[in-house]
Amino acid sequence: MACQPPPPLPKKPKSPATAPTTICALGDDLLREIFLRLPSLPALVRAALTCRSSLRAIRSSPAFRRRFRELHSPPLLGVFIDIFDYDTPAFRPLRLRSDPDIAAVVRGADFFLTHLPDDDEGSAPQWLIRDCHDGYVVLISQNTEHMAVYNPITGALDLFPNPPGKICKEMYVEFHVLHSEENPGPFLVICICHEVWGAQAAVLSSETREWQIFPWVEAASMQPALQPEDEDYSSHNGILVNGFIYWTQASRASARVLNTATLQFSQIDLPPHIEGQGALTPGETKDGQLCIICPVKLKLVVWSRRADDDGIERWMLDKTYPLLPAIEALISRSVDNHELKILAIINGFVYLSIYYEPEPNLSGWFLSFCLETAKLNKLCPMLHLDSLHPYIMAWPPSLVLNKYFLKAQFHYTKNQYANLLLILGITESFSQLTIMPLLAPKLGEQKLLVVALLGSCVHGFLYSIAWSFWVPYLAASCAILSTLVGPCGMVQGCITGISSTAHVISPLVFTPLTPWFLSETAPFNFKGFSLACAGFATLVALTMSIIMRAAEVQPHNK
Repeated sequence: MACQPPPPLPKKPKSPATAPTTICALGDDLLREIFLRLPSLPALVRAALTCRSSLRAIRSSPAFRRRFRELHSPPLLGVFIDIFDYDTPAFRPLRLRSDPDIAAVVRGADFFLTHLPDDDEGSAPQWLIRDCHDGYVVLISQNTEHMAVYNPITGALDLFPNPPGKICKEMYVEFHVLHSEENPGPFLVICICHEVWGAQAAVLSSETREWQIFPWVEAASMQPALQPEDEDYSSHNGILVNGFIYWTQASRASARVLNTATLQFSQIDLPPHIEGQGALTPGETKDGQLCIICPVKLKLVVWSRRADDDGIERWMLDKTYPLLPAIEALISRSVDNHELKILAIINGFVYLSIYYEPEPNLSGWFLSFCLETAKLNKLCPMLHLDSLHPYIMAWPPSLVLNKYFLKAQFHYTKNQYANLLLILGITESFSQLTIMPLLAPKLGEQKLLVVALLGSCVHGFLYSIAWSFWVPYLAASCAILSTLVGPCGMVQGCITGISSTAHVISPLVFTPLTPWFLSETAPFNFKGFSLACAGFATLVALTMSIIMRAAEVQPHNK
């Protein structure tokens, strides 16, 4: 009997195809871990704008933004050069071929300052740069009475009046801009007028657009070691570090300090003088600690302020960096009779220039030195070494979530919010004192309730579709009717109970809903959707009040 072949093995069922993993399936926490490994802030911006999930992961986490700043120093994009008799400052970009993301930022920004206005007579005004900090450039016009605060990356331009002449007469004047990366809307401009005999500060807020002048402070009260006859004093710009402005080049013993939070002047001692040292320059290390660095020939001497064995804060010599071998290797020539000048110390990077001392007008070099790695980089050749302003890229406002509708839509300031609340308060008081006593006897409780809910409904919908800054003020006038919901006789107790419950529940609903629809991750473009939801809720109440029947009053039977 012939052998029969074995039966064929049963076919294994095909496993279903694995669904591809998309970026939405990674989750916000995993995305943030990936983003922390990006090389620079411009690379993070490019990654964030690829899809809504990436942008939401960055916007929703202040802790991630703090961590990213700790790991990645903000990049230097270039240098503004204030050249005398030019109408606007020149800009020298850094050409880093190894980082295309930084190059893309430089190409897309307006570093030629083309948005600055012209003179009223048609001639180009002479704009002189006075400060460059937190992504903003402060400029003063020489032939108009304007001060400009401009962000070349976002294109945001604000024009303000110059500070009052009475505080700037016959004194050295400087400007500093203060801005919070986590609150990208408002900023402050501080004007300091100072000389050997004292100083005075004035502050302008971008919200109020007015100068607030602080009292004059005598030199003896803020710097006892410096007297008017001190020949070492020289007018110079202070340096902003961690909310304090330091003037370290006026005396060898102590320095003036201005606390920008309180606008109070004080003094701080300086490190001991070293023979042959250059100007003392304050700055911050990578971990945000105050330091002072001075050049001594072709060396950098770093002082840090910390507590000694007795618990008293003093200046301690931290480290000395000899730069002669590294400089000669970078520029491939001898550097005899050359000097170093420190321009800025930002986040652990020292930006400095080297020039030929016998001929300072000859071409020099713009360098950067990392305190953490002790690495010296040659950035670009440079003339006009006395008027350089390094431009550091700030955290983009698009990566910070704005949680307020009026601020995001119309850039409302604190004063405009206060005016809106004032209009609401006056309108409601006027309605309860005059309108309600007149309408209640004529309309009755039910019709009065309908009128009040109709006003609330119009208020909510008009607020949500506001197309200009004045529309919320118009919507606030509807409070003259909406406030009549409260005192409605027999239904007052019921309405009060419902309102109390709504006051507890509504923040839980509308607090996350409002920033969601203000972000790019919203399912559709309707920034006032949360306000429209409140209007729809009022519309439901209005419908119920219309179909509601008045209760019949039964006579009492004896």
